[in-house]
Amino acid sequence: QQQQQQQHRDNENSVSSEIKTDFGRQKFEREIENYAFDSMFSLLLNYREREGHCNVPQSHTECYKNLGAWLNTQRKRKKAGIMKPNTQKRLENVGVVWDPLIENWESHYQLLIQFRQREGHSNVSQRHKEDGVNLGKWLSMQRRKNKLGKLDLNFEKRLIEAGIMWEGIHSKQWEDNFQLLVQFRQREGHCNVP
Repeated sequence: QQQQQQQHRDNENSVSSEIKTDFGRQKFEREIENYAFDSMFSLLLNYREREGHCNVPQSHTECYKNLGAWLNTQRKRKKAGIMKPNTQKRLENVGVVWDPLIENWESHYQLLIQFRQREGHSNVSQRHKEDGVNLGKWLSMQRRKNKLGKLDLNFEKRLIEAGIMWEGIHSKQWEDNFQLLVQFRQREGHCNVP
């Protein structure tokens, strides 16, 4: 009986020791993970201080560490729903953008709206720059994507609401001039415009 009780106590101690060891290992792993995150987060803060933003190119290294890949991993973790809320909040508080492509589209769209409010139309010439950004080139790319059926439907709708003509300014000018020619012909009876 005493021997069984001693064996039972030994088993309990062994299990308790294993639990403590496992708990200690998990705690150690969390501490390493936190240290690694804090180390990269510190590099991100340095980058933001120097560059004025947190849109780190994916291949960018900082102090021999691939900060861009790390940030991309954080974006993937958020998208997959496996990022801790406090981690997400820390990254957001320093200006991390979760989807830089949408952020880029939005900033160009706001420049388009600014142009429209000032000029009264959205017929941006291909070479036009708005606040130093080549808005005409961006709009030309949106037209190309739309023509190929690759433009997000929400973006397409918003561009239409902003007054975009998908064929571009030259098609509109051609149509306007053609209508003037038709009126001239009706009035003069010929198309030989002096």
